[in-house]
Amino acid sequence: MSFLIRIKSGFAYIIDRKALLISLTYILSHILFLYLSWLGLVLVLIVGLFLISKGFKVFILILIVVLICGARNYADLHTEQEVRDHVDEKYLDEYVELEGYVYSEPDYKHKYARVVFNVDDGYENFLVQGNVSRFPRLEVGQVCTIRGTLNEPESFNDFDYKAYLRDRRIYYLISYPELNCLDEKDGFWVMNYLMGFKNDVRSVVENRLHEPQASIFLGVLFGERRVFEDSFQEALQVASITHIIVASGYNVSIIYLGINRVFFFLPKRSRTLCTIFLIWVYCALVGFTPSIIRATLMLSLTLLAVYYGMVSNIHIIFFFSILIFIFIDPRIVSSFGFLLSVSATGGLIYITPIIDELLSRLLDAFVPLENLKNSIYKFLQNYCVPSMACTVVTIPIIAYGFQKISIVGVVTNMMILPVLEYTLMLGLVTIFLNYLFPLIVDFLFMTIWVQLKYFELVVSYLGSLDIVSYEIDMSISIVICIYILLCIFIIKFAPLDGRNYYLNIYENN
Repeated sequence: MSFLIRIKSGFAYIIDRKALLISLTYILSHILFLYLSWLGLVLVLIVGLFLISKGFKVFILILIVVLICGARNYADLHTEQEVRDHVDEKYLDEYVELEGYVYSEPDYKHKYARVVFNVDDGYENFLVQGNVSRFPRLEVGQVCTIRGTLNEPESFNDFDYKAYLRDRRIYYLISYPELNCLDEKDGFWVMNYLMGFKNDVRSVVENRLHEPQASIFLGVLFGERRVFEDSFQEALQVASITHIIVASGYNVSIIYLGINRVFFFLPKRSRTLCTIFLIWVYCALVGFTPSIIRATLMLSLTLLAVYYGMVSNIHIIFFFSILIFIFIDPRIVSSFGFLLSVSATGGLIYITPIIDELLSRLLDAFVPLENLKNSIYKFLQNYCVPSMACTVVTIPIIAYGFQKISIVGVVTNMMILPVLEYTLMLGLVTIFLNYLFPLIVDFLFMTIWVQLKYFELVVSYLGSLDIVSYEIDMSISIVICIYILLCIFIIKFAPLDGRNYYLNIYENN
């Protein structure tokens, strides 16, 4: 099939599936609005006018979506302005006493903890970030009286720190405030309860495992941002393995497989509902990070489609989940973690089938034994192909964000992921058994320690090699050009067999 015919077929595919058309229109409108203001929305409407030949209803649909996008973005900007006007007039650059609660899990550094407080003065509700002492440790939801001078953040060097915090709706800093924290808690009680349970699990792990195994395990299990020695932290970055110790969509996939194995005795529909509930509980325990929410949302939509007897369409689910993200939080598109998560998922969906087809042809040509070929194909398909697909798509963003790339990530993933899959499953079972049969978990924790030690040794060795990491100067224009070329490559070479390579099922077209 020629390139132009593929484009025409893809265009017809989008028009025929209104949910996909709505999602793509909203995402494009939102991005253009952020960078071109109202002109961006007008550009999308002009595109809609060209689609009148496809039916006037298509243009009306695009018009409605564009208006909703503009209204949502305007409401977000208006809310921010109201908060800033109130706080600037009343508190900015003043020594203040505010009442609030710990909004999210503190980020512990070597010498201090970075904490975000949710403050409500009776007129406005806003977030304040402060650096505080590492001890005593604060808990999510804990109510505190905060005394200090409220300032606006300032950018430094080449990093726009003010914009970074603004995208997270943090407009003010209060450095090393005086704190008077109570035992009572505020905020969402379910989240407070889950964070309390997470603290209990953390204590169990820290008592059973030494460092850095304890921090690696908590990073894999809950995505905790732990403090490692500088040498090991650098090795993690050079080996391109930091995504594994901050819970990601991979973890959700493992949880999903584990739940199906544990609750195999339940009817399929009951097991589906149980799975949806438990993966959202895990998402809350991790802390609702973008990558976890994206994976959980996509999996939930897929399972609901299966529950109601429909074969899910990965393209609709992928873009519709992005729409939900940016509708709830319009500024999330500026989040580096969100961009990495979305690009990695896009790689799994659209690059994996291309690599998979090439791999199949190479094995057919060079491996004559059928059983050996199937074994090699299964291993590479599980641990090499997905990593290569994610690496290809995320390298431009990583290069732009860190000005450095690593070529050893695929090898590291192939060596670690098979072991880490069992580590995560065994860890969850061990945590559960600790509350029922605490006397038998010592052996299980010893097994986990051996697996994590292997993780440490592999990362330390590969991360110490000088030839695997390179400095690179990547501008945003080059990144955009690379992704345009990737899109052309996908349109040209993606197989049209109807298979959903992300979930390994075939779709109804």
